[in-house]
Amino acid sequence: MKLRNLIFLMMAFQGYINYANAQQKRLAFVEGVVIYRPTKDSLPSDVFFIPSKIKKNEVQSDYYKRTFSNRDNVAFITYFQGIRWTMPQAHEILSKVNFEIMKYGVYFQESRLCHLTLIFDVTRIHDIIDDPNLIPDSTVLKVPIQYGGIEYKIKVQEQTIEMGVLKGFEII
Repeated sequence: MKLRNLIFLMMAFQGYINYANAQQKRLAFVEGVVIYRPTKDSLPSDVFFIPSKIKKNEVQSDYYKRTFSNRDNVAFITYFQGIRWTMPQAHEILSKVNFEIMKYGVYFQESRLCHLTLIFDVTRIHDIIDDPNLIPDSTVLKVPIQYGGIEYKIKVQEQTIEMGVLKGFEII
């Protein structure tokens, strides 16, 4: 029953993808690690998103460790709550995603960690870039995290405009 509901919810988002294609919008499907603090009845306002691909036959925990160990990776602070307009069932779908527990920040707050594909609309990037008020802060911070009993420091910065506007996600 749960699998059938999940498939139905994902098919509902397919309607947005069909709409975007009909409107000649350019969508970017970016695989990666998502870190978020769960909320009871709504989507998290922001998530950390580290673009990275899992290797064929790689164990999920090894994938996370490899991603966190790579000093070139950056976790982008990505506005997440806005997808409720294009993906109304997003909270319900996210609540069904397989996740692991990890901790982040100076106080090592408990958070969830999962592997998703985020879908960004990159159609109007150049219109946004022309507005200097919309350019995000490019300051990179190092944030401590704990996963699998190991402490890492990951680089974190606000999402770049070039990534586009988040419109949804897919479960991998």
